Amino acid sequence: MIDPRYPGLDLRARPPLLLRLGQRTSRWYRIKALMERHGGLAGAALFPFHATTLAAPLAEGEVWRYGTLANYNRATTENFAAIADERLGEFDYVDCGAHLGLFGAQFATFSHNCRRITAIEPNPEVFPFLAGNLRAGRCRDVVTLNAAIGDFTGQGRLCAPDYDPDSNHALYLEADPQGPIKVIRLDSLTDRIGPCLALKLDIEGQELAVLQSAADLLRSRDRLVLCVELHRKVLARVGQTDTGLLAAINAIRKLTWVDADHRDRVIDPARSVWAQIGNAHQGDLIGFTA
Repeated sequence: MIDPRYPGLDLRARPPLLLRLGQRTSRWYRIKALMERHGGLAGAALFPFHATTLAAPLAEGEVWRYGTLANYNRATTENFAAIADERLGEFDYVDCGAHLGLFGAQFATFSHNCRRITAIEPNPEVFPFLAGNLRAGRCRDVVTLNAAIGDFTGQGRLCAPDYDPDSNHALYLEADPQGPIKVIRLDSLTDRIGPCLALKLDIEGQELAVLQSAADLLRSRDRLVLCVELHRKVLARVGQTDTGLLAAINAIRKLTWVDADHRDRVIDPARSVWAQIGNAHQGDLIGFTA
Protein backbone atom coordinates (compact mmCIF):
# COMPACT_ATOMS: atom_id res chain seq x y z
CA MET A 1 0.00 0.00 0.00
CA ILE A 2 1.05 3.63 -0.52
CA ASP A 3 0.74 5.81 2.58
CA PRO A 4 0.88 9.59 1.89
CA ARG A 5 2.95 10.08 5.05
CA TYR A 6 5.78 8.10 3.45
CA PRO A 7 6.13 9.14 -0.20
CA GLY A 8 8.01 6.61 -2.25
CA LEU A 9 7.65 3.77 0.26
CA ASP A 10 5.52 0.74 -0.55
CA LEU A 11 4.33 -0.50 2.84
CA ARG A 12 2.37 -3.48 4.06
CA ALA A 13 -0.73 -2.40 5.95
CA ARG A 14 0.37 -4.64 8.82
CA PRO A 15 3.29 -6.97 9.58
CA PRO A 16 3.16 -10.66 8.60
CA LEU A 17 1.28 -12.93 10.99
CA LEU A 18 4.43 -14.85 11.97
CA LEU A 19 6.15 -11.61 12.94
CA ARG A 20 3.16 -10.56 15.06
CA LEU A 21 3.14 -13.93 16.79
CA GLY A 22 6.90 -13.81 17.27
CA GLN A 23 6.69 -10.46 19.03
CA ARG A 24 4.72 -12.10 21.82
CA THR A 25 7.42 -14.61 22.74
CA SER A 26 10.64 -14.20 24.67
CA ARG A 27 12.46 -16.03 21.87
CA TRP A 28 11.37 -13.67 19.12
CA TYR A 29 14.96 -13.50 17.83
CA ARG A 30 14.77 -17.16 16.73
CA ILE A 31 11.66 -16.53 14.66
CA LYS A 32 13.26 -13.40 13.24
CA ALA A 33 16.36 -15.37 12.17
CA LEU A 34 14.16 -18.06 10.60
CA MET A 35 12.16 -15.52 8.59
CA GLU A 36 15.33 -13.76 7.48
CA ARG A 37 16.80 -17.02 6.18
CA HIS A 38 13.68 -17.65 4.10
CA GLY A 39 13.32 -14.09 2.77
CA GLY A 40 10.26 -13.29 4.87
CA LEU A 41 11.49 -9.94 6.14
CA ALA A 42 11.88 -8.00 2.91
CA GLY A 43 10.17 -4.65 2.77
CA ALA A 44 8.46 -2.56 5.43
CA ALA A 45 5.11 -2.28 7.17
CA LEU A 46 3.01 -0.11 9.45
CA PHE A 47 3.21 -0.98 13.15
CA PRO A 48 0.87 0.06 16.00
CA PHE A 49 1.87 3.27 17.79
CA HIS A 50 -0.53 4.72 20.36
CA ALA A 51 -3.63 5.77 18.36
CA THR A 52 -1.86 5.62 14.99
CA THR A 53 0.91 3.73 13.20
CA LEU A 54 4.59 4.12 12.37
CA ALA A 55 6.49 2.65 9.44
CA ALA A 56 9.56 0.48 9.85
CA PRO A 57 11.46 -2.22 7.94
CA LEU A 58 10.28 -5.73 8.81
CA ALA A 59 13.86 -6.70 9.68
CA GLU A 60 14.25 -3.84 12.18
CA GLY A 61 15.12 -5.36 15.55
CA GLU A 62 13.25 -2.71 17.51
CA VAL A 63 9.84 -3.68 16.11
CA TRP A 64 10.45 -7.26 17.22
CA ARG A 65 11.76 -6.31 20.64
CA TYR A 66 8.98 -3.92 21.61
CA GLY A 67 5.94 -5.31 19.84
CA THR A 68 3.68 -2.29 19.74
CA LEU A 69 5.92 0.73 19.16
CA ALA A 70 4.04 2.59 21.90
CA ASN A 71 6.47 0.73 24.19
CA TYR A 72 9.60 1.82 22.33
CA ASN A 73 12.12 3.28 24.84
CA ARG A 74 9.10 4.39 26.80
CA ALA A 75 10.72 5.26 30.13
CA THR A 76 13.54 7.26 28.52
CA THR A 77 11.35 9.18 26.08
CA GLU A 78 8.63 9.87 28.64
CA ASN A 79 11.15 11.13 31.20
CA PHE A 80 13.02 13.20 28.62
CA ALA A 81 9.77 14.82 27.46
CA ALA A 82 8.59 15.47 31.01
CA ILE A 83 11.87 17.09 32.05
CA ALA A 84 11.96 19.19 28.88
CA ASP A 85 8.36 20.37 29.43
CA GLU A 86 9.06 21.20 33.08
CA ARG A 87 12.44 22.86 32.61
CA LEU A 88 12.06 24.61 29.27
CA GLY A 89 8.50 25.74 28.78
CA GLU A 90 8.05 26.08 25.02
CA PHE A 91 11.15 24.70 23.30
CA ASP A 92 12.78 23.41 20.12
CA TYR A 93 13.90 19.80 19.81
CA VAL A 94 16.95 18.71 17.81
CA ASP A 95 17.45 14.98 17.26
CA CYS A 96 21.00 14.05 16.20
CA GLY A 97 21.13 10.49 14.94
CA ALA A 98 17.37 10.21 14.52
CA HIS A 99 17.42 6.84 12.70
CA LEU A 100 13.83 5.80 11.84
CA GLY A 101 12.36 8.49 14.09
CA LEU A 102 10.94 6.07 16.66
CA PHE A 103 12.58 7.87 19.59
CA GLY A 104 11.55 11.27 18.28
CA ALA A 105 7.97 10.14 17.65
CA GLN A 106 7.70 8.94 21.25
CA PHE A 107 9.23 12.15 22.57
CA ALA A 108 6.88 14.30 20.47
CA THR A 109 3.90 12.24 21.61
CA PHE A 110 4.66 12.69 25.30
CA SER A 111 5.77 16.34 25.13
CA HIS A 112 3.16 19.12 25.22
CA ASN A 113 5.59 22.04 24.79
CA CYS A 114 7.72 21.04 21.79
CA ARG A 115 7.13 23.69 19.14
CA ARG A 116 9.35 22.36 16.34
CA ILE A 117 11.59 19.41 15.53
CA THR A 118 14.81 19.27 13.53
CA ALA A 119 16.02 15.72 12.95
CA ILE A 120 19.36 14.75 11.41
CA GLU A 121 20.02 11.24 10.08
CA PRO A 122 22.86 10.27 7.70
CA ASN A 123 21.83 6.75 6.68
CA PRO A 124 19.96 6.94 3.34
CA GLU A 125 18.39 3.52 3.95
CA VAL A 126 16.40 4.63 7.02
CA PHE A 127 15.95 8.32 6.18
CA PRO A 128 12.76 7.82 4.05
CA PHE A 129 10.90 6.68 7.20
CA LEU A 130 11.94 9.63 9.35
CA ALA A 131 9.62 12.54 8.55
CA GLY A 132 6.43 10.47 8.49
CA ASN A 133 7.26 8.83 11.81
CA LEU A 134 8.11 12.09 13.55
CA ARG A 135 4.81 13.63 12.49
CA ALA A 136 2.97 10.94 14.44
CA GLY A 137 3.65 13.03 17.55
CA ARG A 138 1.99 16.28 18.58
CA CYS A 139 4.45 18.58 16.80
CA ARG A 140 3.62 19.60 13.22
CA ASP A 141 6.71 21.73 12.45
CA VAL A 142 9.17 19.00 11.44
CA VAL A 143 12.32 19.37 9.33
CA THR A 144 14.47 16.34 8.48
CA LEU A 145 18.02 16.49 7.11
CA ASN A 146 19.74 13.56 5.40
CA ALA A 147 23.15 14.38 6.81
CA ALA A 148 25.52 13.52 9.64
CA ILE A 149 26.13 15.89 12.52
CA GLY A 150 29.81 16.48 13.21
CA ASP A 151 32.38 19.03 14.29
CA PHE A 152 33.09 20.10 10.70
CA THR A 153 31.26 20.92 7.50
CA GLY A 154 31.99 18.73 4.51
CA GLN A 155 31.69 15.08 3.52
CA GLY A 156 32.12 11.77 5.31
CA ARG A 157 31.28 8.09 5.24
CA LEU A 158 29.56 5.69 7.60
CA CYS A 159 31.63 2.85 9.04
CA ALA A 160 30.61 -0.30 10.90
CA PRO A 161 32.50 -1.13 14.12
CA ASP A 162 34.09 -4.53 14.66
CA TYR A 163 31.96 -5.14 17.76
CA ASP A 164 28.64 -4.72 15.88
CA PRO A 165 29.33 -5.03 12.13
CA ASP A 166 25.79 -5.80 10.99
CA SER A 167 23.74 -3.19 12.85
CA ASN A 168 22.75 0.07 11.18
CA HIS A 169 22.33 1.51 14.70
CA ALA A 170 26.08 1.24 15.30
CA LEU A 171 27.36 3.03 12.18
CA TYR A 172 29.74 5.87 12.96
CA LEU A 173 31.03 8.83 10.98
CA GLU A 174 34.51 9.23 9.55
CA ALA A 175 35.63 12.31 7.65
CA ASP A 176 36.19 11.62 3.94
CA PRO A 177 36.34 14.44 1.36
CA GLN A 178 35.08 11.96 -1.27
CA GLY A 179 32.49 10.37 0.98
CA PRO A 180 28.77 10.20 0.10
CA ILE A 181 27.51 11.60 3.42
CA LYS A 182 26.98 15.33 3.91
CA VAL A 183 28.27 16.54 7.29
CA ILE A 184 26.95 19.62 9.09
CA ARG A 185 27.59 21.28 12.44
CA LEU A 186 25.02 21.77 15.17
CA ASP A 187 25.60 25.52 15.17
CA SER A 188 24.54 25.68 11.52
CA LEU A 189 20.95 25.16 12.72
CA THR A 190 20.56 28.44 14.60
CA ASP A 191 17.45 29.39 12.59
CA ARG A 192 15.75 26.30 14.09
CA ILE A 193 17.00 26.69 17.66
CA GLY A 194 15.36 29.20 19.96
CA PRO A 195 16.32 30.18 23.51
CA CYS A 196 15.21 26.84 25.02
CA LEU A 197 16.61 23.65 23.52
CA ALA A 198 16.03 19.92 24.02
CA LEU A 199 18.87 18.05 22.35
CA LYS A 200 19.20 14.30 21.84
CA LEU A 201 22.53 12.80 20.79
CA ASP A 202 22.92 9.20 19.63
CA ILE A 203 25.81 9.54 17.21
CA GLU A 204 28.18 6.72 18.11
CA GLY A 205 31.12 8.54 19.64
CA GLN A 206 30.77 11.97 18.03
CA GLU A 207 28.81 13.42 20.94
CA LEU A 208 31.61 15.36 22.61
CA ALA A 209 33.10 16.65 19.37
CA VAL A 210 29.69 17.92 18.26
CA LEU A 211 29.01 19.63 21.59
CA GLN A 212 32.45 21.23 21.81
CA SER A 213 32.22 22.57 18.26
CA ALA A 214 28.87 24.17 19.18
CA ALA A 215 29.92 25.35 22.64
CA ASP A 216 29.08 29.01 22.00
CA LEU A 217 25.59 28.09 20.83
CA LEU A 218 24.95 25.88 23.86
CA ARG A 219 26.19 28.51 26.31
CA SER A 220 24.00 31.17 24.73
CA ARG A 221 20.72 29.27 25.19
CA ASP A 222 18.61 30.30 28.15
CA ARG A 223 17.94 26.70 29.15
CA LEU A 224 19.08 23.32 27.89
CA VAL A 225 18.01 19.71 28.34
CA LEU A 226 20.27 17.03 26.86
CA CYS A 227 19.67 13.30 26.37
CA VAL A 228 22.81 11.35 25.55
CA GLU A 229 23.53 7.65 25.10
CA LEU A 230 26.64 6.23 26.78
CA HIS A 231 27.98 2.96 25.37
CA ARG A 232 31.09 1.40 26.87
CA LYS A 233 32.40 -0.05 23.58
CA VAL A 234 31.78 3.21 21.72
CA LEU A 235 33.60 5.21 24.40
CA ALA A 236 36.53 2.79 24.25
CA ARG A 237 36.69 3.12 20.45
CA VAL A 238 37.02 6.92 20.66
CA GLY A 239 39.31 6.89 23.69
CA GLN A 240 36.85 8.32 26.21
CA THR A 241 35.38 7.27 29.55
CA ASP A 242 31.96 7.81 31.07
CA THR A 243 33.22 10.21 33.74
CA GLY A 244 35.53 11.96 31.29
CA LEU A 245 32.69 12.56 28.85
CA LEU A 246 30.40 14.05 31.51
CA ALA A 247 33.20 16.25 32.87
CA ALA A 248 33.90 17.58 29.37
CA ILE A 249 30.20 18.30 28.74
CA ASN A 250 29.90 20.05 32.11
CA ALA A 251 32.88 22.21 31.14
CA ILE A 252 30.76 23.52 28.26
CA ARG A 253 27.56 23.94 30.27
CA LYS A 254 26.99 22.85 33.87
CA LEU A 255 24.23 20.23 33.93
CA THR A 256 22.49 18.16 36.57
CA TRP A 257 22.41 14.54 35.42
CA VAL A 258 19.78 11.84 36.00
CA ASP A 259 19.28 8.28 34.81
CA ALA A 260 16.95 8.52 31.81
CA ASP A 261 15.06 5.38 32.86
CA HIS A 262 14.69 6.54 36.48
CA ARG A 263 14.49 10.32 36.58
CA ASP A 264 14.68 10.43 40.41
CA ARG A 265 18.11 8.76 40.30
CA VAL A 266 20.60 11.64 40.27
CA ILE A 267 23.95 10.75 38.71
CA ASP A 268 27.22 11.88 40.25
CA PRO A 269 29.34 12.70 37.17
CA ALA A 270 32.56 12.05 39.11
CA ARG A 271 31.64 8.41 39.78
CA SER A 272 31.24 5.44 37.45
CA VAL A 273 28.00 5.86 35.54
CA TRP A 274 27.78 2.11 35.00
CA ALA A 275 27.72 1.44 38.75
CA GLN A 276 25.04 4.07 39.31
CA ILE A 277 22.63 2.92 36.60
CA GLY A 278 23.18 -0.79 37.20
CA ASN A 279 24.17 -1.53 33.60
CA ALA A 280 27.76 -2.35 32.75
CA HIS A 281 27.46 -1.72 29.02
CA GLN A 282 25.23 1.19 28.08
CA GLY A 283 22.60 3.62 29.28
CA ASP A 284 20.91 6.93 28.57
CA LEU A 285 21.38 10.03 30.70
CA ILE A 286 19.45 13.27 30.81
CA GLY A 287 21.24 16.48 31.76
CA PHE A 288 19.57 19.83 32.39
CA THR A 289 20.50 23.36 33.36
CA ALA A 290 19.43 24.84 36.68
